[in-house]
Amino acid sequence: MLEIKGVDRRGLPEEPREEVLKKRAIGIVDQVEKRASSLGWQGRSLNKGGKIETVLAGLRSRPLALLISQLEGYKDEKGEAFFTEKAEVLDSVLEDLLLVYVWGLGQKFEVHAAFWGEKPKEWESDYWQLAQAISSGYPSGGIPFVQLLDYSNQESNLFKRYLMNGENEQVDYFIGQPIESAKMGLAVKNLSKSSISPRQAIGLLIEQKGEETSK
Repeated sequence: MLEIKGVDRRGLPEEPREEVLKKRAIGIVDQVEKRASSLGWQGRSLNKGGKIETVLAGLRSRPLALLISQLEGYKDEKGEAFFTEKAEVLDSVLEDLLLVYVWGLGQKFEVHAAFWGEKPKEWESDYWQLAQAISSGYPSGGIPFVQLLDYSNQESNLFKRYLMNGENEQVDYFIGQPIESAKMGLAVKNLSKSSISPRQAIGLLIEQKGEETSK
């Protein structure tokens, strides 16, 4: 079949990748807001102009879109794509990570008027324990999910270096916080290593999410 560059299967002009990524990022944030509401999370911080809503608004396009682009374009040491699941699976994982991050932000408020809600029971599962190890604040102050967002916006190889930080028990805290679930009091079955890298952690989430969606 003859393929015409710049035209999709319906014969319509393809959207620029930047626009596609932006729409995906907006969709992720929109879903997180809906899920937070359905979980009964409330408070001024979630309303327009509130601190959490302001953070989400800032992620709605460029920062989150850049992270998606970096992850999908990432190749391992062999030059092979590392995150190989469908875009829908990656977006779903990022949505979960952002939801956990919102919960963490909410816990910083001391009054219920700013944020109130309960942690979902399902977050006790291995998948969600690992998600919390990625998107929660460590004693060092680092939040791996936030550091991934920050590095994705830099023109250097720090994003790739940080993705591998923590593998083979080799940790460089100057680059950023690796995934150390035990330090957070989180228990992930079959994860005996004291630290794993962000790419290993996200890879595990994508693998589990992919298995769930294929059932």
